[in-house]
Amino acid sequence: MKTYSIKRLIIVMLLAIAVVPVITSTYWLISGYDRELTDQVKEKQLQMAESNAAIMNNWLNAKISTIDEISSRNRELLLEGDTGKIVPLLKTLKTTDPENISFSYTNADGISYGSDGVVTDFAGENDNFKSIENVQITDVMPSGGNNLIIIIVPLRNEEGTYKGNLFSVMKADILLKDLKATQQDSGADIFLLSSKGAYIAHQDEQMIGVSVSKMLNAEAAAKFNKHVLIEQQGTLTYKDDARDETVFSSFATVQRTGWKVVVTGDTDTLLAEASKAKRVSLIMITVTILVVALISLFCSRLLLRPVLSLSSFMRNVATGDLSKRLDVRVNNEFGQLQRSINGMLDEFSLLIRNIGSTVQETVDTSAIMDRLSAHTTEDARNISKAVTAIAESSRQQALDSEQSARGAEEISGSIRHIAVSAAAMNEHFGGVMHAVGQGSDHVQSNEAQMTSIHQYLNVARQEVGQLLERAGEIQAIGKFIADMAKQTNILALNAGIEAARAGKQGQGFAVVAVEVKQLAAETAAAAGQIADLVNSIHGQSVRTYQSMDKGMEETERGVQITHQTGAAFEQIVQLIQGMNGQIEAVSAAAEQISAGADEISASVHDMRDVSIAAMDRLQEINETAQAQSVSMDGIAAAAAAQTWLSRQLEELIGKFHII
Repeated sequence: MKTYSIKRLIIVMLLAIAVVPVITSTYWLISGYDRELTDQVKEKQLQMAESNAAIMNNWLNAKISTIDEISSRNRELLLEGDTGKIVPLLKTLKTTDPENISFSYTNADGISYGSDGVVTDFAGENDNFKSIENVQITDVMPSGGNNLIIIIVPLRNEEGTYKGNLFSVMKADILLKDLKATQQDSGADIFLLSSKGAYIAHQDEQMIGVSVSKMLNAEAAAKFNKHVLIEQQGTLTYKDDARDETVFSSFATVQRTGWKVVVTGDTDTLLAEASKAKRVSLIMITVTILVVALISLFCSRLLLRPVLSLSSFMRNVATGDLSKRLDVRVNNEFGQLQRSINGMLDEFSLLIRNIGSTVQETVDTSAIMDRLSAHTTEDARNISKAVTAIAESSRQQALDSEQSARGAEEISGSIRHIAVSAAAMNEHFGGVMHAVGQGSDHVQSNEAQMTSIHQYLNVARQEVGQLLERAGEIQAIGKFIADMAKQTNILALNAGIEAARAGKQGQGFAVVAVEVKQLAAETAAAAGQIADLVNSIHGQSVRTYQSMDKGMEETERGVQITHQTGAAFEQIVQLIQGMNGQIEAVSAAAEQISAGADEISASVHDMRDVSIAAMDRLQEINETAQAQSVSMDGIAAAAAAQTWLSRQLEELIGKFHII
């Protein structure tokens, strides 16, 4: 038997009721606050990266627009390649922008002329210069104590022939200053990566030009290659082995160059507020558990005091002392329990008195039963001998009746088997008749459906023929649209030529001509798609029309076969009806013979049952007489035992002390 302390159980229950909800709610609140703070930190980092990327992108676009405008304004001069006029122009441009260190012009032969008057031969790099089709920006490159960005503008005539390049070398300090200012204000680490993952700007200048994969562990490098260098913007978390801490990183892309602005910060610093909230919550939970433990201890003592008093009283009752009663002083549940125990002891005392009186009467009765049982035992033995003789005669008669009953049962069983087989055959042919009728109905329904399908296919074939006619009309319309697009494209080309001849006055008209040309190209492409779709629809419609012709031929053949099947089912129904009548006649005759055989078998069984019942009854009487004799012996022994037990019971009752 398990033993446990109710006092400890009450304390544990009170602690569980009070502490579990507090711990659960605190856990969910801390978890939610931690997630919310983490999301806010990530969002703030991402906004910081996006704003710095936007500033860089705007600055680069402004510089590119300036040099592109200079190139367009002096296009004829630059294409002529007269260095006597180009070099003074480069010197003038250098004085207008303090962030530009120098401008230089490289002709088609790879000879470079700088704004500082230096002439350099780049013939070895001329093939690379010729391959430049659009404006390009190099990554930030350290040179002579400065961080430089080079903008390269290719110079080509209207035929696309390479005439040289225009170079603008600028300081990138303004970009790096903005990154450093943001880093000082936010406390986060900010650096700039090239599109290939090399450091362009970093607080440690020795990092510039180094690949970010070499500075991180394999897992962090894989995340950078998978997310930072591929995605436009986002946030990731990785382990920094150098600082032995987990790091949040947010990144955004400088659209013009593909550079990546990366903002990082360790989680311990960023989530310090969440850690503080966790510590405060743990202290509150600990204090709550201690307070609830003290309250539980006090309540358990208050609740168990009456229980302990009641336990001591019941130990005295267990020794047989029923003379005392509990003193009821309260009117609560414990008071009701004490009154119930007092009532139980009163009833128990009255029961002990009644048992004492009954025991004395039982001793007297047991003596009388002992004398009577001796006479009854002798009479039961005499009755058992007489019944045994009668039972032997009844057993022989039952055996004769049993043999007659077996013969009657065999005859009745054979006749009944014939009747059952005939009835089963009759029911089977009824089921066959019903199934054949259903088959005939299904054949007729199938014939009607085949006729309806034939009619529907004819209507569908006519509609497909109309669809073929409409497809031809759509092809003609698509061809007309394509011709119009070609004419519009020719007009747009003529308009562009005229706009080029007009010079600056025709620039607006040139833009319109380009848009018209693009619209004509899109219209021609759409017309081509329409023609392809119409051709596909026309081919599919022809195949559908041919399939419907074949379907109509098959449905006509199906109607004929279904009609022939219906005629065959009608002949089967007539044959089955004739056979069914003959089987019903055989079944009726078998039932009459079976009824007569059953009557004979029932009479023989009745005779056999009467003999067996008489034999069983005599056997029961004999067994009862023998059992009565044995029982009387047991009664005599029980009477003696009852007398001894009654005396023992008197001694036990004497141990109780009652009022």
